[in-house]
Amino acid sequence: MATTAFPSPHELPDPLMTQGQAAAYLSKTVRTLERWRRDGVGPRYLRVGRTIRYRRADVDAWLGGREYASQAEELAAAPADQAA
Repeated sequence: MATTAFPSPHELPDPLMTQGQAAAYLSKTVRTLERWRRDGVGPRYLRVGRTIRYRRADVDAWLGGREYASQAEELAAAPADQAA
């Protein structure tokens, strides 16, 4: 019996990624994604039944919102309570 190989998230147009796939895509741990969800600071996610899924477009949009040309630009964009 042949096994079916599933494509990676990078090979699909806009797949729903598992927590593990999203963590690998971001080079972070699943635990970090869980903490980000709890704290409301990570990428948007979907709850499908009892599982968490991420749209690659949402993860990419979240990453794009953290793109800076310099540290000065990053510091200027930081909320007042994080600037210190």
